Amino acid sequence: NGGVDVKDDDLIEIIAGGKIIAAKRGVLTQRKGTRLEALFSGRWEKKLQRDTSGKIFLDVNPKAFRAIVDWLNVLSISSEDDPPQPPSVDEEHKDMLKHQMVLFSGHRHSLLPGHSVKTPPVVDRFGDEVKKAINERWTSLQKLDAGAFVLEQSFADEERFIDLFASGSTSDIITLNVSGTMIATRLATLLAVEDSMLAQQFDDTKWTEQGCDNVRAKEWTPAQVAEWVRSVEGMQEDVSNLFIENEINGSELLALDRDGMKDIGVKRVGTICLLLEEIGALKEK
Repeated sequence: NGGVDVKDDDLIEIIAGGKIIAAKRGVLTQRKGTRLEALFSGRWEKKLQRDTSGKIFLDVNPKAFRAIVDWLNVLSISSEDDPPQPPSVDEEHKDMLKHQMVLFSGHRHSLLPGHSVKTPPVVDRFGDEVKKAINERWTSLQKLDAGAFVLEQSFADEERFIDLFASGSTSDIITLNVSGTMIATRLATLLAVEDSMLAQQFDDTKWTEQGCDNVRAKEWTPAQVAEWVRSVEGMQEDVSNLFIENEINGSELLALDRDGMKDIGVKRVGTICLLLEEIGALKEK
């Protein structure tokens, strides 16, 4: 799952809640033993969720994450005797920053709770020098065993964190235009509260496969249009971004013709034909 050639000087581009934040790998990984270090270490490079341009996607508040990255940048050039103040944000985002600081911490301990270290048996059947050598050897073996256990458990913790927080399909990233502000989040986040209006709008089982019984196509938001485009079989993932960028709503989708498709940036003839056929099917419904 790791990258074949990762360096501290690599520039990492991250989509945090729709905002692009860039930093060098060495800056992001300087706090060894944290989940943040694990995330950008390169050990899980192939599992990280990315958008269509290849940027790493994190479903976090961008202001809080920016504060953490800015703090790490200052920390990387500060001396141990004069470290920077902890990251800070305005009052509105303090709870989000606190949550992210806990989320990305998770320091590994030398010995995890619940792991009992075997007590070395006392060897007294030989002379003093031999007994001392044997007992020292046994103690060293126990320390190595405990160290191996810590590494094994740390690796398992990292993998659970990556699987739950940072992995996923590109198609699961939803970009929204909220009063002129572009934000990005996971589809699962929008569906988290089952009976909410957001869940009703973005549950494709309710408005894609069932002929739009819940929301008529002409009433779709640009985000719903983009999600419908993603659901078209054989459609390339980056095509839906063109509909988001041009803020195509449901009524405009139904009015699109071949020239309109080209105007919003859809260039492949096959893609245009496929979309027009699916739009025609929508109109019939």
